[in-house]
Amino acid sequence: YAVYVGDDAKLYYSHKAGPGAVWEASVAAPPLNVLGTVSPAALVDDQDDLVVAYVRKDGKLAAIKLLTPMNAWGPEVLVHPQALTGTAIALTRADAGRYALAWRGFDTQGIYLALSTADDPAAWDDPITVELPQATSTPPALVPGVLGADLEVLYTAGGKLRHARVADGTLVAPVDVAEVTGATSVAATRVQLEP
Repeated sequence: YAVYVGDDAKLYYSHKAGPGAVWEASVAAPPLNVLGTVSPAALVDDQDDLVVAYVRKDGKLAAIKLLTPMNAWGPEVLVHPQALTGTAIALTRADAGRYALAWRGFDTQGIYLALSTADDPAAWDDPITVELPQATSTPPALVPGVLGADLEVLYTAGGKLRHARVADGTLVAPVDVAEVTGATSVAATRVQLEP
């Protein structure tokens, strides 16, 4: 799947059936008035459904799910009335099967996190404040947890790379990653080694 916001402030998606297949024509998704300056985030869940998180023009974070093979969209779900941003968002599945969405605050440098209430993006717990750094921060990156954690959160603040994690549903306070200075952005991935 490829998911993007068009110049008409609508959400679109395209897909290809396999490695040798051609991309299908783009199709509009139901949400209207998507903030065009922020890329949506997408993933495919365990049921092969497409889950898309995005920022609406009013700055609110929302999610929608394309159910396969019916090719039918579920309803738009607001993450929380106070989940607001104007910058990049991150979406992943935590090891416990819950969805996780992270963002930088709309009018602050704060880093925030929301977890779905179950393994479905239709309902979300109240947002968690990861940190309210005094220095300029960047939008966060998310990866499923390692070494007993459910989720890893990485971002930069004041040129330092910061790391927080969620373990057993509880946020572990963020710390600096040693010997990293001058960081301006971050991307992250997790390597899963076979046992």
